[in-house]
Order: sequence, then structure tokens, then C-alpha cells
Amino acid sequence: MNDDQLKKIKNFSVVDLEKDNTFQEINELVEKYYREIYIGESVELWYFLYKIIDKDKNLSKKYETILNKLAWISFASLPYSNIEKLVKNNLILAIKLEFNILNKIKELFSLHFNDIKDLRLILLKNIKENIERIGSVELEISNEDKKFTSTVKNWLIDYDRFSVIEKRKEKLAILEYISSNENIRNLSKPQRKILKSILEVYDFLRFFKKEVDLLNNNELKKNSAHSEITKKIFISKEKDKKVFVPEETGKQKIDNKEEKKSVEKLLEFYKFFEKDLKSINNNIESLEKYQNNPDGLFKKFNEDLQEGNRDSLLSLMVFICQNKLLDKFLKENEKLLAEFKKYLSFKLSDDIIKNIMNKSASPETVSLYLQFLLFKKIKLSPKNAGLFGMHLANIFKTIGQDKYFPIVYGDVNLEQFVWREVVEENGLVKFK
Repeated sequence: MNDDQLKKIKNFSVVDLEKDNTFQEINELVEKYYREIYIGESVELWYFLYKIIDKDKNLSKKYETILNKLAWISFASLPYSNIEKLVKNNLILAIKLEFNILNKIKELFSLHFNDIKDLRLILLKNIKENIERIGSVELEISNEDKKFTSTVKNWLIDYDRFSVIEKRKEKLAILEYISSNENIRNLSKPQRKILKSILEVYDFLRFFKKEVDLLNNNELKKNSAHSEITKKIFISKEKDKKVFVPEETGKQKIDNKEEKKSVEKLLEFYKFFEKDLKSINNNIESLEKYQNNPDGLFKKFNEDLQEGNRDSLLSLMVFICQNKLLDKFLKENEKLLAEFKKYLSFKLSDDIIKNIMNKSASPETVSLYLQFLLFKKIKLSPKNAGLFGMHLANIFKTIGQDKYFPIVYGDVNLEQFVWREVVEENGLVKFK
């Protein structure tokens, strides 16, 4: 769980960061986070680097690409001001890295549901101010006497002048623009692909009112998976929302004939993971003062979230579970409770959510709540969340709460610990 390399980097000084070998080490680690979509670790590393580098012009230039790559991995977890900068200055990087910007924005909206309207305007403003270049030939824009540089900003002006609003609302205009606009002829195939992706984001933000109305009417449902590849938004009827599928765990292995060997691997993974929890366990004693102070506990939780202090957050999770405070932690925090209900609403219907809240101490509710905290708030990867879930399950067993033990199981095909699926039956949820 604890990334020793990340912990070492977080102790680096400005002098350390100036060294080429340090830069190379950080760059390789970021490449790993990018390949494996380590959101939690990326957030943590981004916050550390940003605080130091933002004040040093030389380091800012040296680490600019690394910071921007971490920022796109962590997009929905960043402060709004940094999200603005990304959209204004680094859209093309995201596309070249093959991030789906639309999915990133939808995830941001789902995590900040109450701010959707403001966020939409902020993003729209900044994409319209983007001065990144697509192509090198100047643009000839309708009803203009002069030519314009081929910046994103000017491409959007050209698109606005060329296209018909009604077609854009029906998502028909982009293909027509790409295939018949004279300025497009000067772009290479990769450049056209970049522009097309940006136009899709632009139209989504321009004509998002329809989607917002659907969201407000509880008709737009989000089937959110942790994997960047599988995140999507789709419209679903209320009656269909009866299954809470755990976060993506990766590609399933086919025809695994060595089950015994897989079990041994699972045990080895967990044994190694337990050793890696030392620093988290060492923090537990310092939390004793919160035993009868749930408000203080919640305040610390929020502070650690702001700082991206993952180890401290995980220590809090262990402390809460060890001291049987999870139900209290849920019920006495109105903001967190509202976010939890919203998280469930993307996958389950209102009547089922109501039953879940009424049975807040049931194993299924505890499982759903822990998944919400680990995946959506602390932003662990599926693999790490599964391992940590197994650790919490063992804690429950140790303190006599055996009914919570089945929240996670070892999947011999995946050779990974995964969260047990929760399904609806007669208006109630239960483990599958």
C-alpha cells in the first residue's frame, strides 16, 4: 500500500529536485502512475511537487510536463484553479496521452454535483481562451478581413461561425465541419483528431443544459468504473438500477488452471501488504484523542483530504473501524452522508438507497460506505483498495464483528482481492 518511492520523494528538498537523477526517478514513477492509473498516488505526488515547484521558476519549467501529466491523472481531485489552468493551457497534452477529457469532466461533475453549473461555465470560459496551436497555417474565418493564428481559441471561433446550432445540439455538426471546412484541409490526420476531441468537449460544455436537466430529473445515471477505459455516462430507467457493481479490477485472466498457485500468490500479496502498513499502524495511537470526538475526527479527515495525505487518511479508516465508529462517522456528517447518497444514486434507485440508510449497520451498507470512502474520497486504485478492504475485514473479525468479514474476497482468476458485488432483492441489498 505505502509506496516507499513516493514516501522518499516527499522528503526531497528543492536542492534534491534540481538533480537530474532525481528528475529521472520522479519521471519514471509518474510513468508508472500514468500506465496503471494510480489516481490516489498521483494526487499525493502532485500536491507535494506543486507546493515546491510553483515558487521556483527554474523547477517549474523542468517539471512542467510531469506536473501536467499528474494533473490529468488526478483531474477531478484538483483545486478548481488548477483545473482551469489545465483546460486553458494543456488540453492537447491530455489528448496525446490518450485521456478521455469528456470522461474526466463527467467524473468532475459527478464528484461536485452541486457545482455543476458553475463548473461548466468555468471550463467553457477557459477552453475558449486556450492558445495552444493546432497546425501552423493561419485561419480564414467567416466575416473577418484578417487571418488568425491557429490556436484552439480561434478554431472554436471558426467552428462557431461555420456550424448550425441545431445540428450541434444533435451532435451532427463536428463531422460536417471536419469533412468540409476549408481550414481543416491544412491539418494532418493527427491534428484533425486532436481538434475533433476538443470540439466534442466544447459542444458538451456549450449544450450541457439538456444533460443538467436530466440530472436534476434523476434520469441521467452514471455507471462509474475506476478504469479510465470503462468510465461512461448513460441514460437508464429507474427500475434498472438494482446492482451496485464494484470498481473495475482489471482484465480477467482466462483459463487459470493453477488455482493453488494463485491462492499462494494472493497470500503473498497480502503478507507483503501487511508489512507495508507499518507507518499507517504507527499513527493509530495518536488518534486516541478522537475516541469521543466525532466532529474532530471528521475535521481531521477533511484536512487530510485537502492535503492529499493518504497515509493519515488510511490510519483514520483503521482507527474508525477498530473502534466501531463507522456508523457514527457516517450518520453525524451531513455533507459526507449527502455525498454518499449521491454516489449510490448513480447505481441504485431512491427506494433502495432509503432502505440502505435505514440499515446503516448492515454488512452491505458498511461495504458500500467503505468503497465510497476508499475509491471516491481517498482515491485508491482498485488493487490497493481490495488489499486494504481485506485488512479492514480482518480487523472486523478480530474485534468480534464477523458479519462484516465478507466485504472482500480473493479472486484466484484475477489474483487480486476484490469487493463483493452488492445486488438488490425485494427492495433490499445483499451480497451476491
